Amino acid sequence: MSPLHCTIFVASTPYEFAWPRAAVSAAVSIPVVGVGAGLDVDGQALVLPDMLGFSTDFKPKFVRTYMNGADLIKEAVNQFAADVHAKTFPSEKETYAPAKKQ
Repeated sequence: MSPLHCTIFVASTPYEFAWPRAAVSAAVSIPVVGVGAGLDVDGQALVLPDMLGFSTDFKPKFVRTYMNGADLIKEAVNQFAADVHAKTFPSEKETYAPAKKQ
């Protein structure tokens, strides 16, 4: 039987509360991961859609955005729609040829 793997997640704690995070991390033998919890933990977690900038309405304080995914997706969808309306998608390259009879 394999051992149980556990992780403690600490979320959205103010900077002034660093000592409890550090104390928890030092007191346990399992990883303590922070989500907006500062540096005094064993690791950091960030939700991928937040990191990629998919949300335009709400951004938690602890999120660092590494790209503007919302604009990239909007641009791609608009280009797809334009290609469909212009009848340039699908092209012959993106269409299956009829099966050959044997």
